[in-house]
Amino acid sequence: MSGEASAAKGEGTGCHRSRSARAEGRDCYRQLKTSASMESICLDTSYQLSLSAQSLKSRNRRGRCCPRCIVFLLDDGQVMDELGRTEVIKDCLNPAWVNLIAISYSPNNFKKLRVIIYDWVCAESDDVAEQTHLGTVDVGMTELIKLKGQLLIHLSDGKGILKVYCEENTHVKEEYFTLQFGCENLEKMDLFSESDPFLIMYRKTPGQTETFIPVYRSDVIMDKRDPIWESFQISSKQLCNGDFDCLLKIECYDWDSDGVHELIGSCRSTLNALLLKNTVYTLSRNGTKNGTKSETGTLHVKQASVTEKNMCLSSKPVNITKRNR
Repeated sequence: MSGEASAAKGEGTGCHRSRSARAEGRDCYRQLKTSASMESICLDTSYQLSLSAQSLKSRNRRGRCCPRCIVFLLDDGQVMDELGRTEVIKDCLNPAWVNLIAISYSPNNFKKLRVIIYDWVCAESDDVAEQTHLGTVDVGMTELIKLKGQLLIHLSDGKGILKVYCEENTHVKEEYFTLQFGCENLEKMDLFSESDPFLIMYRKTPGQTETFIPVYRSDVIMDKRDPIWESFQISSKQLCNGDFDCLLKIECYDWDSDGVHELIGSCRSTLNALLLKNTVYTLSRNGTKNGTKSETGTLHVKQASVTEKNMCLSSKPVNITKRNR
């Protein structure tokens, strides 16, 4: 009996181990399947980069700078392919580029990016050999994706800071809108003339951090405290990533020829709020004492309406160019 019991026990134990092995096999299969699925997701994952810079140093005698970013794929330290270019911003040492750089990323394909900033001195040419190099940054894609925020990196020559924000390119229903802004009673920023205002519009990125990326830039209207800018068309994806309640920030600057433009004032809104008729916002700027804010003018929404896609003009930003009005 004891032998039979022992054999039965042994068979039971063997059967138990067999079940355990099968369970481990199933778990291993699930892990491999999940890993393969994740790899497939990575292969198909599309990201977009938003780029800006601070405190760039001009290398020409005039002290002016027309910066542009070019992003390259970097493999084992060797530059492979060009992934995209931002727009050129004229006369600016603190550029916030609106054009996003689209990247289809897989860890198996590449690990790093190289971002090079040029002073685009030869506007008629697309050849980088004819432009002036301002600085270079190498950045890891994994670091960008995991950060879920804005990465600040000093340029290779120590002459400025590059800001990089990476977000997954989500698939949202695109709607198109026509917007037009005007300002009244802007604070006079220049000693011998009126202000030379232009607007930059930003949207807040997901998460708790106060990170905003630029989505639109107007032209400059010279010597005018009550400017009215031309209307422009923009998609809901570019403006607010499809979230009509996404926080938007609108900043009004005074253009200066040295490229260091002064903030006149800013306000915050959402696309839903902009679509209300006759909306007026107070522009304000932090004061020098006790963090108090001073009112510096008003921003008026002159037009905010839905636009048919086939009637929509290009939503690409307008480079800063002087326009008298």
